Amino acid sequence: MPRIAIGDLPLSGGGSLKAAEIAFETWGAPSREAILICHALTGDQRPADVDGQPGWWREVVGPGKVLDSSRSFIVASNVIGSCYGSTGPDTGGCLPGGQPFPEISVEDMVAAQVRLLAALGVTTLKLVIGGSLGGLQALVWAGQQKIPVRHAAAIGAADRLPTLQVALCHAQHVALELGLAHGDPAGALRAARAIAMTTYRSDPHFEVRFGRSPAPRGSRHFAVESYLDHHGDRLAERFSAWSYLVLSRAMERFAWDLEVRAGTRVDLVSIQHDWLFPEAAVESLNARLRLQGVPGSLHRLETDMGHDAFLAEQELLAGILRRLVDAATAPPHGGAAVKSRASRTAVR
Repeated sequence: MPRIAIGDLPLSGGGSLKAAEIAFETWGAPSREAILICHALTGDQRPADVDGQPGWWREVVGPGKVLDSSRSFIVASNVIGSCYGSTGPDTGGCLPGGQPFPEISVEDMVAAQVRLLAALGVTTLKLVIGGSLGGLQALVWAGQQKIPVRHAAAIGAADRLPTLQVALCHAQHVALELGLAHGDPAGALRAARAIAMTTYRSDPHFEVRFGRSPAPRGSRHFAVESYLDHHGDRLAERFSAWSYLVLSRAMERFAWDLEVRAGTRVDLVSIQHDWLFPEAAVESLNARLRLQGVPGSLHRLETDMGHDAFLAEQELLAGILRRLVDAATAPPHGGAAVKSRASRTAVR
C-alpha cells in the first residue's frame, strides 16, 4: 500500500497531527496535472480496480472510462482519520503513544491531500471530484489557494448538513460512544450503520424493495430489519468504530463559506430522494454560487435509490459526469447554471 509521510499537520481546530502519513493510489502516467478523487465516509483510496480487487467507482474510473486513466494522471487518497493506511485513531481511539486522537475537519483532510500532491509533483488539478463526504472535500478544494483547481465537482453534497441530519448524526455518535464505552466496537458500528443506512436510501426504495415483507430467517420480524443488520455486519468487518466517529463528526460540523478561487468552476450533482443532502439544499447552493459569478452547472441524478445512488447507479452517474466534464472544457457560460439529468425509475 503506497503511503507518504507528510510531517506534522496543523489542524484547523488547533494543535497538530504529529508525524502524519497519508495512503494513496494512482492510475495513469505521472504528470504535474492530475485528477483527484475523494472518497466518502467509509470509503478508501481505491475507486478503480487495484490488484484484482474491484474499485468502488469501477464503472467511472479507468482506461477509456469517463475519468480516463489512459489520458489523465489520477490520484485518490485515504483521508486522515480513516483506517485504510492514513494516520487515524487506533483501537483505543488514540495516536501512537497514547494521546487521544484530535478532532479533525474536512479542511484538515484537504490540507493533508495538498501535501500528498506536492510530494507527487502535482502542481495543478484539472478536476477534483467526490460524492457525499468526498463532495465536501471537493468544495473545500475549490477555495484553497496552494494548488490551482480548474474544476471541482460535488455529488450529493452541499455547504452543510440540514439540522435533521445533524440530529441523526448525533444519534449515531451516541450509539458509537455507548458501544465503545462497553468494549463493543463492532456492536457500536452495527448500531450507527443501521441509523445511517436510513439516510442513504429513500422511502420509495424501501417501500418497493421491502414493504412489510417478513424477514427470510433469523430473529428479525421484517426484511428491512435484516437488511440493516446485514449492512452493519459488513461494515463491522472492515471499518473502525473510532474512525467512523472521527469522520462522522467532521462531516456533521462542516460549514462551507462558499469561498471559491478565481478561475475555478464548481459543478453540483443533486440526487433525487436524497435525505442526507436533499435536492433543495444542493439547488440553494447552486443558486448562491451562480449569484457570486462562479461558473458551473447543476445536474440531477434521477433514481429511487436515494443518497447512495452516487455509488449504486454508476451507469447513470457516468452519463452525467461525461456531460459535466465536456461542459467544463467548453467555452464559459458567463456563470449561468447548465442543467442536465439522468434518470432510472425502477428500483433494483
